[in-house]
Amino acid sequence: MDKKIRRNRIRRARKVRRMKKMLTSGVLLLAALLFLSLVFVPKVSAERELKAKSAREAELEAKMTKVTIGAIGTCIFGDERGTGIKGSFLETYEKKENPAYFFQNVKTELEKADVNVTNFIGDMSEETAAGRKHPIKGQKEYAEILKEGSIDLVNLANDRTKDYGQDGYYDTAIALNEAGVGAFGHDRVSFKNINGIQIGFIGIDVLDRSMDMQALLVKNIRLAEGAGAHMIVVCMNWGKEGAQKPGKSQEEWAHRAVEAGADLVLGYHPSHVQQVERYEGSYIIYSLGVFCNGADKNPEVWDSVIYRQTFGFLDGKLVKAWEPEQIPCRISSDSGENNFQPELDV
Repeated sequence: MDKKIRRNRIRRARKVRRMKKMLTSGVLLLAALLFLSLVFVPKVSAERELKAKSAREAELEAKMTKVTIGAIGTCIFGDERGTGIKGSFLETYEKKENPAYFFQNVKTELEKADVNVTNFIGDMSEETAAGRKHPIKGQKEYAEILKEGSIDLVNLANDRTKDYGQDGYYDTAIALNEAGVGAFGHDRVSFKNINGIQIGFIGIDVLDRSMDMQALLVKNIRLAEGAGAHMIVVCMNWGKEGAQKPGKSQEEWAHRAVEAGADLVLGYHPSHVQQVERYEGSYIIYSLGVFCNGADKNPEVWDSVIYRQTFGFLDGKLVKAWEPEQIPCRISSDSGENNFQPELDV
């Protein structure tokens, strides 16, 4: 084979190798471009969509009317038959001569809500004829403690608000109303208007076997709806006093309340704070525990909580519920004994 032919073959071989390299590089480039389009382009699109969604939500949120609801555990002002012995609630009240003393360490947090709710045990009455063996006795002046502490509404649907009979119960409701604090519960539904949003408050004592509480629950919710409530809060007295977790009955009642139209369910009676559940878009706190315990200088449970949650409305319709806050508290600012002055547990 002459040299010319060999040189031509070598040139062709080199060309073929260059073409293969070019083709290989092209394939790799196409693969890289395809990879980038599959990985990065969707990621960029997703980020853009997320930003657009956030912007839409922010715009929508700016149009909402917001209402923040706060709730604390049961308040017990007074002890058995209202004794004035050393260290009693009555003695503390008279010694301090200032109803603001009791909630002064938590008032700043309570003031962050548009409306605050509690459950009240005992009476605020001058009645002396007790309706049970170990009645909790208070005085009508104690209603000022709630007013000074930024509490707006009180649930009276529980097993202890008639310790001094029906008259004592009525006297308690009157004392609260005269202090500027709303009373609700049993067949009494209260309303609070905040920035044009009407909120209905209902109290049901599940432990009362004297009547059909399921029928009363539905009746009160329908009444609140008929009165134009944009949101309904139901306080439930239920469960076992010392239980740390909700029982099946509590869960069943809570779900019934939501299914009947409750937007927020606040549980009372158990002395421990219990869990929060979201059910069909509504929130349930199974027990808020005890917040101010005037009946026991050395109670078993010292932990408490301030529950706070914000709700958004558009054209009077509830459209959003933010995750609730739970601010840990203790029922006493004295680590040695209960001084009836709750404080933040920080």
